[in-house]
Amino acid sequence: VEALCETQQRLLRAAWSRLAPGGELLYTTCSLLRAENEEAVQRFAAEAPGATLAPLRPPRGALSRAQPQGVTFLPSEEHQGGFVALLRKGERGQGRGGRGGGDSSRRRGGARRTNSGREFLATLSMQEVS
Repeated sequence: VEALCETQQRLLRAAWSRLAPGGELLYTTCSLLRAENEEAVQRFAAEAPGATLAPLRPPRGALSRAQPQGVTFLPSEEHQGGFVALLRKGERGQGRGGRGGGDSSRRRGGARRTNSGREFLATLSMQEVS
């Protein structure tokens, strides 16, 4: 598992370096292990410049557990379970990691992102996993 976790961190760093300021990165696994999920995104958010974790809400009726680091989907007849987290890259000049300040539902230009959009991201991710 340690080798997989290091590979995941390398992949996150590579994707992050190509992400524009204000961009979002959806991290998803088909694992239920904390080391590959919550711990991985917490570690990355603490180390990556400008990284914040955006709250996600699971789709209604999903067997899931939402926490500040993301959403864990429990195994069901439809899929084997997994994890989804949304990382947001701050604008240039913002500090490092954590959950960040300000209104996380705001996007560039002041437009609001609705929870239904976050539900869509979580649903889309789970469709890719199954």
